[in-house]
Amino acid sequence: MTVNRDSAQHYVDQLAEKLGRAVAVDDRHRRFVTCSRHFGDVDSLRVNVLVSRHLDDKSSAYRYSFVDAANLRGPGRVPENDDLGITVRRCYPVPSNDGCMGFSATQ
Repeated sequence: MTVNRDSAQHYVDQLAEKLGRAVAVDDRHRRFVTCSRHFGDVDSLRVNVLVSRHLDDKSSAYRYSFVDAANLRGPGRVPENDDLGITVRRCYPVPSNDGCMGFSATQ
């Protein structure tokens, strides 16, 4: 499934404004799609991903040990990990007609 980035960006920005929290979307193959502006809630991992557009293997393994991006059906939680520079994240599925398109995460 191809993600319409303009449409995704619009919805991510609206959701972030309503929550007052940063929102990012990854597809179900763990690839970064888009993110909102930040509200002072950015951690070092988020900064690194935004700059490099890449999530390192160690952080990816940690994050996805708690969230199955391909099969997420309800809210998920990624605990804080100081060694990796990760603050607590809440993850929510982004549904599509054929299942889960990916997920959004907010800190």
